Amino acid sequence: KKDGDKAATQVVAKVNGAEISLHQVNHVLSKAGNVPADQLERARKAAVDRLIDQELLAAKAVEEKLDRTPETLMAIELARREILARARMEQVLALGSKLSPGDVTRYYATHPELFAERQIYSLQEITFPPQKDGVADVQALVDKGAAMNEIQELLRSRNIQFGTNAGIRAAEQLPMELLKVLHGTKEGGILLSNSAQGHTVVKVVGIRKMPVDEATARPMIQKFLFNQRATEATTNELKSLKATAKIEYVGTLADLPKPDTSPRQGPGAASTSLPALPQMDQMPINTGENNAKK
Repeated sequence: KKDGDKAATQVVAKVNGAEISLHQVNHVLSKAGNVPADQLERARKAAVDRLIDQELLAAKAVEEKLDRTPETLMAIELARREILARARMEQVLALGSKLSPGDVTRYYATHPELFAERQIYSLQEITFPPQKDGVADVQALVDKGAAMNEIQELLRSRNIQFGTNAGIRAAEQLPMELLKVLHGTKEGGILLSNSAQGHTVVKVVGIRKMPVDEATARPMIQKFLFNQRATEATTNELKSLKATAKIEYVGTLADLPKPDTSPRQGPGAASTSLPALPQMDQMPINTGENNAKK
């Protein structure tokens, strides 16, 4: 075929002389996700019709000089900026989110509490807000293995609001910091977990071993590591750009603090827990006794 004939095959429709190309149709289809093979022709026709409608409306807007209004000009500029920013981030993610063949195996081996030695925990919890006083006394009761009702009585005597909870949770449903401690705790063990959000007394009522082999865990680990690295790549790219850019807040925003350009604190800061395994036969958390108490 001649070059002109080949180029002509890329045009799927013309609207008052304006051409709609196959590339435009494929771009619309790519945003629709996975289209079943038996519905592809219908989806392609719908994409072409949608582009025809857009072209008719766009041409009429230009005829009415709507492309020159301040609102339209601003919307076009914002859309242009968003498209360019997204294109840059897609480039960054393509370069920074790749996994090596050994990444999954390495993660599996270094987190036995999530996989090879995975356990299902039956837990009782007492949660209360951050406290300046009283936490040391709670810790003392925990250290001597006091009963949960003793700890509740102590909190009541200090007028500290608390909530109780009981249920069964898999290893991957727990915060990583708590899981690392629970992994070495035997049945009947009790511990106090402290964070900026508050305090949690946890008693291990029962433990059931349910390991997961690497082949089963591989898809979950791949998704987790990809999302983690994508978050890190996005954050590092923005911080790098901000570190070399001159950014000034002016007018009513002049007193705002400057954007944070400090480096990330090591890998893994984006997330600390994996999604739940879909094949796990878990019981729902019992929330029947979650009422806050004083």
